[in-house]
Amino acid sequence: KTSLGESNHEYMINLNNIGTVYNGLKEYTKALDYYLRCEAIQKRSLGESHPKFAFTLYNIGKLYNELGEYTKALDYYLRCEAIMKTSIGESHPDYGMVLVAILTFYFNLGNFSQGMHFLKKLSLLIEKGHYRENSELLEAVKMLKDQFIWD
Repeated sequence: KTSLGESNHEYMINLNNIGTVYNGLKEYTKALDYYLRCEAIQKRSLGESHPKFAFTLYNIGKLYNELGEYTKALDYYLRCEAIMKTSIGESHPDYGMVLVAILTFYFNLGNFSQGMHFLKKLSLLIEKGHYRENSELLEAVKMLKDQFIWD
């Protein structure tokens, strides 16, 4: 922070990475602190429509999901999805992975109608030929379809 400055790209990446490390260590309070600091800086320096800001929102949503704070998690996931849709587009594999996270979130909570909405949306994008090169994404969708018996 001292040498690079708060709005430096590398500093923001470091905040996010430190949050991810703490999250992996299950030190959620520390992880959330770093993610929220990163979010505030990115909001000021990059703006709320930047894909890097969206990734930070995704990380915060994932953390709130792990903490069982589902309303907050969903808010962050949906904000991330909206930004990704406009900033990188529906054909980008990262957008597809955000859809997987959202539909998995809904399925895990037992909200199958909302989960199916996002699964159908994702399946339509795959049918259009998006994500052909992303085997991880395609495997995740196949697993979800098999698990929830959807055609």
